[in-house]
Amino acid sequence: MTVTLHVAAGMAPANGPSRAARLLLALVVTYLGRLTQFIAIRELGGGQTALLMPLEILLSVLWSFLLLGAWLSTSLAMQRARPVGVTP
Repeated sequence: MTVTLHVAAGMAPANGPSRAARLLLALVVTYLGRLTQFIAIRELGGGQTALLMPLEILLSVLWSFLLLGAWLSTSLAMQRARPVGVTP
């Protein structure tokens, strides 16, 4: 969803495809993602699909490492690993 908002708002890099192409890609990817989620719920059931949701986050981080070259700094990783409401 965040990628869709960034592409639609024009915050993606300017040296890539045109704005219309980025918007179309974001909408298609979002549509296909939601479609496959609903198919998974229908086939597997809500409980098993909910158990697979953390895998979706893990795969998103893995793809960002492999395809985009993005890296998470140690300090940022520690901040994100801290439970909500716990102060250092």
